[in-house]
Amino acid sequence: MPEIIFTPASDLGFSLLEGRYILFDSLPSLFESLAPGVDFCSLRVCYTRSEFISVRQDVLQPVSSKFDRGAMITVYHRGGYGYAATGDLSASGLQEALAQAKTWAAICAKYAVADFSNIRFPDVKGLYESPSPVSNRHYSRREIIEALLTESSVCRIDSRIVDWQASLWRTESDHLYLSTSGSAESLSALSA
Repeated sequence: MPEIIFTPASDLGFSLLEGRYILFDSLPSLFESLAPGVDFCSLRVCYTRSEFISVRQDVLQPVSSKFDRGAMITVYHRGGYGYAATGDLSASGLQEALAQAKTWAAICAKYAVADFSNIRFPDVKGLYESPSPVSNRHYSRREIIEALLTESSVCRIDSRIVDWQASLWRTESDHLYLSTSGSAESLSALSA
């Protein structure tokens, strides 16, 4: 399995929660240990953290934080194609998803219109980090709230304005793609 060099978005200086990101370092060896025994298998893992902070009519609203992670396993085997998704990134969770994908590939092989056994799968390797849409300075939640309170206080420029709001939504997303053909890609994105 190729070596993956992964830089999470939190290392870019704009982190939602310090140190709370999935460690992709262990996934290549875990994927290799699953020993799928199929013509082709891929693993795509996504971990997303987002936070929404809003001040409405000069009142801080409840802060919303969301964390989402999961994996998609795709299998091509003996002319069939199957896939399965899971939120359980443990060895047993990935093994169960792999077994489901293999079962679907076996079922679909009987009805396949295309001959998947003739497909040559790429062995691309890559690393991408999106450019930060904001400066690399880390803003604390308190600094963001203070800025939003300031913005909210100047929003009502006319008495006819009856509702106003200042808000910030920021998202960090990390993706890893591995395959039995040697592909290894990592993507790290940040938006605000």
